[in-house]
Amino acid sequence: MDKIEMQQFGQRITELRKESGETQESLLEALGVSQQTLSRYEKGQRQASLEFVIRAARHYNVSADYLLGLSNAKSTEKDMKIACEMTLLPEDV
Repeated sequence: MDKIEMQQFGQRITELRKESGETQESLLEALGVSQQTLSRYEKGQRQASLEFVIRAARHYNVSADYLLGLSNAKSTEKDMKIACEMTLLPEDV
C-alpha cells in the first residue's frame, strides 16, 4: 500500500466511523486496536494489517475493495441486489 492508498484507506475508515456515529473509542473496542494505531490509520500514516482490513470491512458491512480504494461501491452484495431488482433477474443465478 503506497502513501496515497493509505490516505484513502484512512479517509474511508474515518468517513464510515462518522457516518455510523461511532467515536474512535468505540471503534477501538470493536476492532481491537490501540488509539494510536487507529489514529495513524485514519491519518494515512500507517499501513493497516490484512486482519484489520477484514475486521473493519465486516464491522461496517462494506467490501475490502471499497476500504482499500479499489472500488467506489461500498458493498458488492447490496449492489448485486439492486442490479437484480432492476434487471428482474434472480439473485441466485
